[in-house]
Amino acid sequence: MPRSAAASSSGGDDKALTTADGQSQIIQVCVKSQDGNKVVYNIKRHAKLIKLMHAYCRKKQLDIHTVRFIYEGHRVPGKYTSDQI
Repeated sequence: MPRSAAASSSGGDDKALTTADGQSQIIQVCVKSQDGNKVVYNIKRHAKLIKLMHAYCRKKQLDIHTVRFIYEGHRVPGKYTSDQI
């Protein structure tokens, strides 16, 4: 049975890397496993989420094909960036 991990994001506080409209280019993404453990990653807004997914699976020693990443009830495709979600 595939495992699932939920992702949530919040704005970062890094003032050195901001866009023209004042938004930070780096955000914090929290990945929460089924058992409630959380892992926080700092990623750039334009980075593809597949990089985060691979990093999480390497850290937890999981096969990427057995894990599902869910955000607000929908599966997250790795080809998307945080801005696209």
